[in-house]
Amino acid sequence: GPEAYRELKEIKLVISHEIVTVWADLDKKVCSFLDSVRVTWSSVDVVRFAVVGKSPGPPIYGS
Repeated sequence: GPEAYRELKEIKLVISHEIVTVWADLDKKVCSFLDSVRVTWSSVDVVRFAVVGKSPGPPIYGS
């Protein structure tokens, strides 16, 4: 239940990471792929999650 998630978290932008240099082209490919497999989506952004008031960790990539 909710008691398992006591640490408040916030979304942080990814600014200084190598993915930023390719994201302008890569995001179009990601969106096209999601459309091709009929995934309903509203936003595709590179972000990090951090405990409120603390520095975020490294980006996490899903596969």
